[in-house]
Amino acid sequence: MGETIDSATGRTSRRRVGCRPIADPRPSSCYVSARRMKFLSAPDLPREVFAALLEGPAFLTGVTSDQRAALVQSYRATYHAEDIAQIAQAQEALELLDAVHTTVANEAARVGGFMSHEFGEFAKANGDK
Repeated sequence: MGETIDSATGRTSRRRVGCRPIADPRPSSCYVSARRMKFLSAPDLPREVFAALLEGPAFLTGVTSDQRAALVQSYRATYHAEDIAQIAQAQEALELLDAVHTTVANEAARVGGFMSHEFGEFAKANGDK
């Protein structure tokens, strides 16, 4: 917040950086930006609006890269919640499978009397890919 002095009247006015003076009755860019973000954060934003904002270039849409990322997250959460849940479940299953695979390989190496790196070479030579 800074102060400016009007040279004609000698009056001072407070001013937010990047915004019109507080006494100015016209909507400032900060006000417009706040209204735009309120609109963009609405949970029931139509697909057409998402499409226009996400497909258009930033200089036409006025959406920054951070705002775009938030829009993508909002779109995914709104229209693809089930898919996101399935992907998370699949990732968890893959992590579990990887842990089981490592445990089985280590146990097989121990039972066979191999060092872990020797067992990996043995498995590759006998068809494990």
